[in-house]
Amino acid sequence: MVKEIFSASDVADYFKSKKDELLAAWREVEVDGYASDYQNIVGPFAKMVYKGMDRFKGRTVLDIGCNSGQNSIAVSFFAKEVIGCEVQNGPYMRALRSRDIVSNDFPMDHVSIEKADVREALNDRFDAILACKVLYWVGDDNVRRIRDFLKGKSDFRILIHTVPGREPVTTKIYNGMFEVNDIKSFLRDAGFETFEEWGFKSSSGHIQTCIFSEKFRN
Repeated sequence: MVKEIFSASDVADYFKSKKDELLAAWREVEVDGYASDYQNIVGPFAKMVYKGMDRFKGRTVLDIGCNSGQNSIAVSFFAKEVIGCEVQNGPYMRALRSRDIVSNDFPMDHVSIEKADVREALNDRFDAILACKVLYWVGDDNVRRIRDFLKGKSDFRILIHTVPGREPVTTKIYNGMFEVNDIKSFLRDAGFETFEEWGFKSSSGHIQTCIFSEKFRN
């Protein structure tokens, strides 16, 4: 019998129990540049992200660049509805397989995976965004689109997972969207005022950070 999920530790325990099955499914899909366990399914960085999932209780969440769908599923244990959008075919196929595997244990009717760019996926149905290790890849136009969308919103929640200390890649504005202070600047420009952050530093010195922010209804 599968244990019900009420907390971040429950999420981690569940993914630990499904790790071999999920990794086997992901390996069957060829993906350039992404290892089968790119999202570190049961490691400390994944657990760091799971810590924020209960903040999305009752929300309709857009998971931007959902990759293997791991975080779309993790947040779905708390959210009302989740749409994972992924523009690359390989990760998109992995995400579909993840949803199918987990649906054997939990209802996944409220989780959809779409092969779409963030500008195609983003609309007024959402009152929350999950963006894990992705905003530095989406490019300036998409970052502006997200920011401008958020400006007009109240009662909205967002969690951004980043890897500080890198040089800009596709996204150039906000200094590439890697550093915590630059992400906070982006969020301030989008109308957010308060922030909660937590992170993890590995024994090798590798650092990753989550930033959560919330707007309340006026």
